Amino acid sequence: MAHEIMPSPHPNIVCLRLYGDVAAEDMVLNTEIGLDKGEPIYVLVDASELSLALPANYLDTARNSFFINPNMAHLSVYTGSTMLDAIGNMIAKLTRRRDRLSLHKSRDEALNHLLKMVK
Repeated sequence: MAHEIMPSPHPNIVCLRLYGDVAAEDMVLNTEIGLDKGEPIYVLVDASELSLALPANYLDTARNSFFINPNMAHLSVYTGSTMLDAIGNMIAKLTRRRDRLSLHKSRDEALNHLLKMVK
C-alpha cells in the first residue's frame, strides 16, 4: 500500500499521505480514517509524492472511495502537480462531489483551509 496516516492537529481532521503508486486499497480507507464512526471527518491529503500511475479499474474504484462516504465532510489536497490536480477534479466531477474537494499549493494552505471549516 502507498498510504500513511499522519498526526493531526484536530480530532476531526485526518492527515493522509499518499505516495508512490497508489493501489485500489488506498482509495477505500473508510474504516482506517474513521468514516465509519458517524461523525463528519475532514481529510487532508498529501499527494506531493504520488506517482501518475493509476491502479487498474481506477474510475470504478473511485466511485467506491472514501471520497464519496457521506461522513467525509471535505477533502483538502495538495499535490504539486497540475496533472494530479486535473485527475482530482475529474474524480470530483464524476462522483458529483466537487463541493467537497479543494486543491492547494502547500500543506499549510490545505490544513488552514480545513481548520477554518472544522467545528
